[in-house]
Amino acid sequence: LEAHYSVINNFQVSREVEDYLERTRGGERRPLDARDADFILGLPGGDGFYIDGEFHFVDMTFHYGVTDRLDLGISVSYIDFDGGFLDGTIFDFHDSFGYGQQGRDFVADQQFQVVIGEDGAGFVLLAGPPDGGFSDPSLYFRYLLGQKGRWSFNLGGGVKIPLADEEFLSSGEEDFGLLLTAQAQWEKHALFFNFSVVEPGDFVNQ
Repeated sequence: LEAHYSVINNFQVSREVEDYLERTRGGERRPLDARDADFILGLPGGDGFYIDGEFHFVDMTFHYGVTDRLDLGISVSYIDFDGGFLDGTIFDFHDSFGYGQQGRDFVADQQFQVVIGEDGAGFVLLAGPPDGGFSDPSLYFRYLLGQKGRWSFNLGGGVKIPLADEEFLSSGEEDFGLLLTAQAQWEKHALFFNFSVVEPGDFVNQ
């Protein structure tokens, strides 16, 4: 039984949106408003996106050795959405080491806002972070194919089952994947090679 906690502070904007913010802000840092969202939605497909938010994950996995070669497991994550308590830290880090802000310097900290344009339609969230919850569970297997000297070879596979709320916690369709690994083990070191094939499902529009 494993549990892991992680935080992802995500800020992504297209070049067109960054240029727009630079032109229209006049040195002021403020959140996006409806006029900004309309501009982003009006950009050609693929050119209009703005994502600013923080994601907290608690990943829980249970796996069981059915035989000496075969493991079966289930994994699920609890996801919480936040405006971004790390915003100031990341901004200062970029500023101190001379990295560009990619548009962070035109918008306010501690915001959860998403605008994604797609062929005249899209998705807009300006009012704040959505409710968190449990994501889709994933079922998987791992099978030891064999060993040769220091090397061991494994085959794994999994499927994500769409059971969670589709708005933010699920794509609404199954995802499938296969993974082939090769691992060499020494006394204190190891070398890994991973080869994977993933077939993600489409996002269900809400």
